[in-house]
Parts: sequence; structure tokens; C-alpha cells
Amino acid sequence: MRAVREASTVPLDAVDRWIAALGAVPPAARVYDVTPRRAELEFGITPAIANLLSDRGLPRSSSGGEARFAWSDLHYIALRLGSARLYLRTMRSWAHAVANAAQCGSQIVGLRYRTYASPGATVDVLLPEGRRVKAVIGRDQIAAKVNVHMANCESAFPPDVQSVLHQAAAFDFYLLPPTLAGDLDFARRTGLAGCMTASRFVVSECRQRGIEARMAYGLLLAPPLGTAHEWAEIRLGDVWAATDPLLLSILGRFAGLDASRWPCTHSPNAVLLRLADCKTPIVNGAGGPVETSFVVGVGEQAT
Repeated sequence: MRAVREASTVPLDAVDRWIAALGAVPPAARVYDVTPRRAELEFGITPAIANLLSDRGLPRSSSGGEARFAWSDLHYIALRLGSARLYLRTMRSWAHAVANAAQCGSQIVGLRYRTYASPGATVDVLLPEGRRVKAVIGRDQIAAKVNVHMANCESAFPPDVQSVLHQAAAFDFYLLPPTLAGDLDFARRTGLAGCMTASRFVVSECRQRGIEARMAYGLLLAPPLGTAHEWAEIRLGDVWAATDPLLLSILGRFAGLDASRWPCTHSPNAVLLRLADCKTPIVNGAGGPVETSFVVGVGEQAT
């Protein structure tokens, strides 16, 4: 009976639309590595709902007689069902950080690079604006501490840029599998894109219009943790203004961000800390990239 009740809460018409949209993803791009147990723990998709989704056409494979699903597909469906609690909680923290930045205007953010490596190891650390330093991991596993000044600048984008930002915000948010990430032809053809792909779209479209634009890689600063992120920047006079129209759109849709205060044409520069031009390891050790979390304290000194 519980399974019946669970299935009865699923909006079938919407599910059919979502699965039809996912049909644009080539089968070869999918990696079926999510078990039913993981689907329930990570995405809140119970076996009953997983079976219903499969019956409605959600792609799946099997291993040892047990179903396997693609991570990107489940993330897409679970966000829209409201069952992806872990990811929704993270997105709400991003929305709160964006809204708080608008209220504060300017703030100091303390940032600690906490590594998952042995104390005493020497690592190469990427700091804001591409500065690299050698550091020795402390007993607390901290590799670096920096304080950054983040300001909420009201960037007025010209109409031709705003038109591009609206187009990017209209993409159907889907965290593309690695083989499709950044594929602008796929995004334009299907309407499916993640924030990085949508940002590359902004850069491409702006450059075609003779507007200076570039990609940026760094951290989205949302207490308690920063998240590695990629976004677009557009030159306005003497400054580069950050844009991330799809991010603002999905935070309004899924995380309660006030879209009237934060339309897709606004610059979320107060929460985006640039580290480099493109994706690159932030902390490197002798054996390669070192897993690191970025502890964020707004209004706190890290040193």
C-alpha cells in the first residue's frame, strides 16, 4: 500500500515531459552506475517511484538482475519531483548567499582550504586571480587561509547582452554527462544544459556580437562551504562583470531565490570568486590533485 501511495503522488504528465526531454541524450553518453539503493539515499527516489519512472520510459540498464540508472537522469528528475533533498539543501544555501550579498553590499569572506591529505605534505595551492603558492599542510589539514573582499556591484548590461542572458537562462537545466559537457551544438539542438555549458553559450554568443566575454573558474562562496564553479564574464568598461543566468534561473525555480530581485540579467559577482580562466586543479600534491573542501565564513577573518 505504501508503494501505491508513493506512486500516486508522482505527476505523470510532468514525468512524461521530463522523460521525453531526456530522450535527446544519446544512449552512449549515459553511464548506468546508480543502484536502486543509491537512488533512494541520494535522490529520494524509492523503488516504487523508480519502477514507475522505468515504466514511463526512463532509461535504465541492469547488473546482476538489479536495475541501474544514470546519475544525470536521476538528478534531473529528482530536482523536479522535489525529492533531491541533499542537492536542494545545497542550492538553498547558494540562494541564501546570493540574497545575503545583496543586503550586505560589501563583505569580507574568510576562506580556508581544508585538504584530505597528510599533515606535513607540501602542496601547490591556487589562490584568487591565479596566484599559486607552495604550502605545507598543517595539523588541522589546512593548506591555505585567505580573506577576500566581495562586493555586490550593480552591473548594467546593455540590451544585446541581456538578450543573450535571457536565452541562456531559458535552457532546461540538466547536468550533462562528461562526454556532452560544454557541447554547445547539443545544447542548442536539445535545449538541455548545465551552468557551465550555458555560460559557454553566453561567451560564444557575445563574441559573435563583438562583445568581449570570457570564461572564469573559481568558487561559489556559500557558507559553510565553497563549491567549484564555472561562469561567464563580460567586459563592461574597465571591469569584467560575472554572469550566470542559468544559475540564477534555477535558484529562483528550485531554491526560493527572489527572481524579481535577482533576474537572470543580474551579476552574482558578490558570491563568485575567480581563481583562473578555466577549470584547473586548485590544490596539487606530489601525486596529482588533492581533494579539498573550501570552508567559507562570511564576515570572519580566516587568518
